[in-house]
Amino acid sequence: ITEKDGNTIFDSFFNWKLVPKLSFYTILFFCLYLSLAYVILKILLRLENIVVIKYTAYINFNLLLIALFVYVAMYSHIAKIYPTISKVYPGYPVIPTTEEVINQIKNQYADNKKNQTRIWFVGSSQTWGAGVYKEEDTFVRRIEKELQKNNPNLECINGGVSGFTSKLALDLYKELFTKIKPDIVVINFSHNDAIYKVSLEEYIKNLKEIVELNRKHLVTTILSVEPVEIHFDEPEAHRRAMKDFALRENIPLIDMHTELASKYDEGFLWWDRVHLTSFGNSLFAETMLESFKKIIKFYPV
Repeated sequence: ITEKDGNTIFDSFFNWKLVPKLSFYTILFFCLYLSLAYVILKILLRLENIVVIKYTAYINFNLLLIALFVYVAMYSHIAKIYPTISKVYPGYPVIPTTEEVINQIKNQYADNKKNQTRIWFVGSSQTWGAGVYKEEDTFVRRIEKELQKNNPNLECINGGVSGFTSKLALDLYKELFTKIKPDIVVINFSHNDAIYKVSLEEYIKNLKEIVELNRKHLVTTILSVEPVEIHFDEPEAHRRAMKDFALRENIPLIDMHTELASKYDEGFLWWDRVHLTSFGNSLFAETMLESFKKIIKFYPV
């Protein structure tokens, strides 16, 4: 929880440093509570000792059951709780197989007669939209809807494929580039490359190949620093590498990680540490559009 002035009140729900203090306060609470119960039962109600013991034992037993339930639910099996939440959705968050997603992109856009401006979003499951309520909630569709207000002949291609790294995306990009013929390409990567241990050299090499292919065909490239939950530091080196690469190569870059980090306390942004909720996607789209429109002015299609 962060105040408007940037002061952090609480780092994370899972703040294990507070466990000793909370344990002490819990024990103190039980002692005071049972003492109060004894005073009420023994002195005010004038019950016999055996009855007082029975009542306090009953109360203590139920409080213990509640405490055990909270512990088991929130700490021991939290991974088993999350999947059940997706049942409230009508099905979109169930990510299809890699083959299904790639075939959908090919069938919908490849080899079709192009008569409009095409913006191709390249990424993984975050770009695809894992975590949203419905497809229209993804930042790709939200950006498309907003841009179509001024250009009805514009379409956005959601090229996000779950589990993809920059290498897998590069291979697919080369295969489909001449068939899809994009005018603008937005690359939203860093997380999977970090998690799957893609070296920084290989990561930048893959990005550079996409950029060079685009430059050869006069296609505008925009790099997006893939956002993740602010306590997730693993992709930091890859985020820095993308920023340095963009600076060296004079490539437009939108630091979506920093932008969304500044909106951390505006609502429930994250479905998990990587995938955005429908609300998170709306903030992503809103933030990217602000920079996107400025970039397009300087890099006309």
